[in-house]
Amino acid sequence: MRIRDPVLGFIELNENERKVIDLYEFQRLRYIKQLALSCYVYPGAVHTRFEHSLGVMELATRIFDKLCKEHKELISKNFEAFSPTSRHRTSSVLTCWGRSFAKWEKV
Repeated sequence: MRIRDPVLGFIELNENERKVIDLYEFQRLRYIKQLALSCYVYPGAVHTRFEHSLGVMELATRIFDKLCKEHKELISKNFEAFSPTSRHRTSSVLTCWGRSFAKWEKV
């Protein structure tokens, strides 16, 4: 699925992103103004949290893709740290941050 953005051009959505966008909670962002009451002073400043969130998602995707291309070794080591075989090393770190490993296991 593609969405046209006036600033970023076409935004390509994968299946998971599409599922998130289809959620009621995300669709609700269409009715919340990003700039609050600024549109009364600047009539052209009418942006919603929905539009903003789509743009942020696209920029975050671009940054992540670029980091993955440029730092493959670093990324693979970090993902390896969260794999089930490395649980004994990462569990203590997550526990000291107040997180349980079970929550991260689902990700």
